[in-house]
Amino acid sequence: MMIGKRYWLLLGAAIIFMGAICKTSQRDQAMIKVISHKDDARLQTRVNDDDVIIEIFSENGIGRADFEFVSAQMPKRILMQFHLRGLEELRFAYGETVVSASIASTGEQGIRQSMSRAGERLVEALTANSPFWMKMRVASRDQIPLREGYIEVEAPEDFFASGVRQATIQWIDFYR
Repeated sequence: MMIGKRYWLLLGAAIIFMGAICKTSQRDQAMIKVISHKDDARLQTRVNDDDVIIEIFSENGIGRADFEFVSAQMPKRILMQFHLRGLEELRFAYGETVVSASIASTGEQGIRQSMSRAGERLVEALTANSPFWMKMRVASRDQIPLREGYIEVEAPEDFFASGVRQATIQWIDFYR
């Protein structure tokens, strides 16, 4: 009889403990609000461990979206996956900072990035060791123009250091 009471007591404590862990992990998870400004663009978001992944599908290849973190918790990384045929221009704007990036659609498909501040004419070319640099990779077996896969772009380290909680992204797959 005493073993039965202990069993139920331990089981009840375990259930309460697990409930507290689940509530804590839900509360600590980054929550994001995303708004597309183009009717043909579809955006999907998901949280994967400490990462927020934003998938961008854009039929005509040109678009703009805003996102904002509405929870206290910020992710460690923001990964944007552009399901486009190319990415000749991407602008990631937050606070007073605009980071521009492109992957050439011809030749060796090199990556170019630059940074500017609102109200300034100076445009600074970036290198991979800059806190404004956005890591980029083509996740496809194809070369650009892509038939399948996506181009993944990671938000710059400076976005997280800035304390800003919202950003705007603009993209163009190919100049016409």
